[in-house]
Amino acid sequence: PGYKLTYCKKCWKLGHIRSTCNEPTRCRICLDNYEKNVPHQCQGPPKCAQCDKDHWSLDNKCLVVQQYRNDLKYAVDEAITRGKLQRNPTNEIKKTFSNKPEDFPVLCYSSQFPLGMSINVLESEKLRLRQRGFNEKECNQLTVYLNEWYSSSTLDQVMTVWETHGEKEKNRHSEEHIPLTFLSYNVQGLATKGLEVLDLIHQVGASFIICTEVGEQYNTFQIPDFNMFHEEGTNKNGGVSIAVGKHLKATKVETKLQNTLVMDIMGLNEPLRVIGIYWSNSQQRNIQELNPYIIKNTIISGDFNASIAQWNSPKTDKRGQDILEWSDENPRGKS
Repeated sequence: PGYKLTYCKKCWKLGHIRSTCNEPTRCRICLDNYEKNVPHQCQGPPKCAQCDKDHWSLDNKCLVVQQYRNDLKYAVDEAITRGKLQRNPTNEIKKTFSNKPEDFPVLCYSSQFPLGMSINVLESEKLRLRQRGFNEKECNQLTVYLNEWYSSSTLDQVMTVWETHGEKEKNRHSEEHIPLTFLSYNVQGLATKGLEVLDLIHQVGASFIICTEVGEQYNTFQIPDFNMFHEEGTNKNGGVSIAVGKHLKATKVETKLQNTLVMDIMGLNEPLRVIGIYWSNSQQRNIQELNPYIIKNTIISGDFNASIAQWNSPKTDKRGQDILEWSDENPRGKS
C-alpha cells in the first residue's frame, strides 16, 4: 500500500472525505465559502485549512501535513510488520508476441522460378554434379539446396518488397481520418474550476479546450501536457483561455479584439484555426469584426450570451439573430 493522504474536497481538511463532511463548501485556495454555480473570485492569499497559514491546504511545507504523512507512514509500516497488511509485488505482464501478416509481408519467389527450380534446370545441375564425381544419393541431398538457391529472392528483391510495403503503410495511415475532439466550457473562474476542466479533458480525450469567463486568476492553474494561451477580458470575470495538447503545435494570432482569442493549430491533416469568444452581456461589439480572421477550417466557439431557437434555445433574441445571420453569411467557418 502507498501512503496516500485522506482529505476532504469540501472543507480541505485532513482525515475525512467529502461524503462524510458536515462543513460548508469552501474554495480550495482561499477557504472562503461559496455556492455552486455562483461565480467566485479569491479576495486574498491562499489559506491552509490545517494550520490557518498563508499556503494551500495540502502544501508539503505545512507542518500539520508533514506530521500527518509521518504518522501515516509509521502506521502503515507497523501494520505490515505485524502482518495486518501486505505489499502487493509488481507483476510485469509479458505481452505475447503476435505475428501479424501486415507487419511481415510474405516475400515472393524469384520471377524466373516462381515455384522453385524447373525440371530442366534441376536435371542440368544434377548432371554437372555427377560429372564431378557425386553419386545419386549425394545429388538428391544437394537438390534441396539447389532449389533454394535458384528460387529464393535476392537481397535486392527483399529490400524492394519491404520498401514497397513501407510506402503502402505510409499512404494508408495518411488517408486515415482520426476524429478531433475538443471542449468549449464557460468555467466562470478557471482558478476554482481547474479540477473540473481536468476531469472533462480526461473523460472525452480532448486535444484542446476553449475556456471562457476565466477570470483574472487564470494563470494560477496549469493543465499538465497542455500549452496554455490567454486573452484578457474587459472586466475581472472575463477573458478567454485555450489549452492545446503538446502533441500539437499552436500559435497565437495577434488581434485587437477584446475577449477573443485566435489560435492556429498545426500537426493535423490540415491546418486548423480556432477562435474562442466570451461576449459578456454588457459588451458592445460587432460580430462582423471576426470576418478577417475566418479562413478555411475555422472553429468558432465560446459564450456569446445569446439565444437562438434553431440552436435549441427557448427563443431567439436580438444578439442571437445577429449571430445567426452572420453565420449564414460566412459558410467558411463553423460556429
